Amino acid sequence: MVALRAAWNDKEVAFHVTWDDPTQSGADAAKKASPDVVSLQFPQKVAEGADRPYFLMGNDADAVYLLRWENGKGATEASANGPTRIVPLAGGEVTGQAAYANGQYRLVLKRPLVSKGPDRPTFQPAVFLPIAFQAWDGGAGETGAKMSLTSWYYLRLEEPQSSRRFVVPPVVAILTFAAMLLVVRVANRRA
Repeated sequence: MVALRAAWNDKEVAFHVTWDDPTQSGADAAKKASPDVVSLQFPQKVAEGADRPYFLMGNDADAVYLLRWENGKGATEASANGPTRIVPLAGGEVTGQAAYANGQYRLVLKRPLVSKGPDRPTFQPAVFLPIAFQAWDGGAGETGAKMSLTSWYYLRLEEPQSSRRFVVPPVVAILTFAAMLLVVRVANRRA
């Protein structure tokens, strides 16, 4: 299971990703072992309507943007036109920090909210953005096109809520109480 939480400010967005993995695996050429890898996939360009790239890392017509983390190498950005055509992007904007404990990875990926180029998406608050996940368990021999994956989901960066929601109810309560006192006072004068 992969779980995602996102936080953002006016300059950058951070993704907190957790996923279960029974073993922590790193690349080991002598043992022919593959590393554990996770990838967050986004369309390079957000299209109007329901059009999205193919969920398995895009296709010839529609490339996807990948935020990838690999055990032993760290965080990278890539463009993909299918699972066998992954091209690292130059001038990486992403940073990542991961920890493994009790059979679970916890990863934080950060990158700028606004992209520097056309092959990277810009994250906009209050806009639904398609997102998909891929995970490779190196200890189970997963590498290349052998992986766990999801179809498209949607990510929406919520706008900060107004502090007015804490002010309006007490003001309404005070005004209601004042109106009730006025009604009682008027009724007492007529009696």
